[in-house]
Amino acid sequence: MCRDNNLLRDLREGKNEHGQSTALGSELINQRDRVYGTYRIILEKDHGHHGKLYRLVEVDSK
Repeated sequence: MCRDNNLLRDLREGKNEHGQSTALGSELINQRDRVYGTYRIILEKDHGHHGKLYRLVEVDSK
């Protein structure tokens, strides 16, 4: 998706697909629980060495 939509170029530049995936995962770890607009990045499930699953959840704007 990032490649097809030309997103996150600084994370992808000069890396193979595995390196890009690792860089994106590292950035998601750094952004966990942050709120952007009306969405929060949360850790949905931790699969240990097999990766982590993140999700965007809508936050209450009260």
